[in-house]
Amino acid sequence: MSIANVNMFEFENEEALQTFAKWYDGDGADDYMKYAECEIILMIKTSPTSCLTVASYPNDAARQKAVALREGRHRDAVANFLKIEHTLALEGEVTAKRLKEIII
Repeated sequence: MSIANVNMFEFENEEALQTFAKWYDGDGADDYMKYAECEIILMIKTSPTSCLTVASYPNDAARQKAVALREGRHRDAVANFLKIEHTLALEGEVTAKRLKEIII
């Protein structure tokens, strides 16, 4: 059973969201994939200053590794360059998951 973290962010301005998106698509995503066994990671820009992130893990133990990572070294990285006005964090069981196969 896969389990996911879903986070909603509202930033002070567009630049803060762009900074977060660049970090999340680079070091942020790489760390979750490498250290927390993340299966899927998505970021969806929902307005010029807000986004939604979804990260799926194979089990709760892997998800907890991601939580520890977020509350540890990522907390410091995020605090250093982001202006987040509001966040909402949810978690839940992944009840449907399909990915189009990509062959590289």
